[in-house]
Amino acid sequence: MVTQRALLAYAAYEEPSRSAQIQRVLAIPGKCHTRSLVHFLERPEIDALLAAPEQTTWFGRRDHAPLLVAVQTGLRLSELTGLRRTDVILGTGAHVRCMGKGRKERCTPLTKSTVAVLKAGLGEPARRNTAILFPNASGSRLSADSVEDLLDKHVAVAGRTCTSLCKNASPHMCFATIYPS
Repeated sequence: MVTQRALLAYAAYEEPSRSAQIQRVLAIPGKCHTRSLVHFLERPEIDALLAAPEQTTWFGRRDHAPLLVAVQTGLRLSELTGLRRTDVILGTGAHVRCMGKGRKERCTPLTKSTVAVLKAGLGEPARRNTAILFPNASGSRLSADSVEDLLDKHVAVAGRTCTSLCKNASPHMCFATIYPS
């Protein structure tokens, strides 16, 4: 991707007759703005969020597992929903491998409690597509919208017991929290 400044620098090289005007444009400073800090969840908020899914149903267990993995590993939403069953190693040195932003491979260790939840989930009968780790009802990959919806649903439930949990929690906010469980 070519930036405007790079394009102007190239134009100055190609059109020397206009270089003075281009230099004046390039001398204009860029916008400086502060970036807001990404908020994260505190330990009681995480505990309330992880306790929110009703784990007596398949959907509740399915919702609990990606929330736990996301909170423990800090995976991005796209990395989490793209996980396949083969990306998870549950034996000695349990870890999850994924292709991250910029095609970088990430390998993140898993705690014993997360391994236990994943083993239970992998032991359940697979929906149509057996390759996806966290499938939707039809067996395909969860979409970003469906993850936001399930997060909103569980934040509302968790908000009843943990009043500090904000109502507008986003996947980025919740998944940016690395929490050893």
